[in-house]
Amino acid sequence: MKKNTSERTERAALYGLLTALAMVLGFVESLIPIPFPVPGIRLGLANLVTVAGLYLVGIRGTAAVTVLRIVLTGLSFGNPYSMAYGLSGSLLSLLVMGAAKKRQVLSSGNQHPGGHCP
Repeated sequence: MKKNTSERTERAALYGLLTALAMVLGFVESLIPIPFPVPGIRLGLANLVTVAGLYLVGIRGTAAVTVLRIVLTGLSFGNPYSMAYGLSGSLLSLLVMGAAKKRQVLSSGNQHPGGHCP
């Protein structure tokens, strides 16, 4: 029983850490003035957390972190329209990243001898 509680606590802490990191990267991204021709396009720094989350907690956990990040960021800094655009873009990119991971397009860095690229 103790081990199960400990594992759940560690998982909750990891989810909180991933959500906080994604929110901070999203805020930093909003401070970078990059003129894009289409409004609403961003660099996607928070997607770095999405890629890490896919390997740490799986696609279901990463989807939960993504939705939580979008809702919290939208309530803190945005409006309902920014949340809608953020949810659609983030979930679409999560699906593409999940498919790429499943097809092993993304590597964990362990494919080369010695763990580094030549």
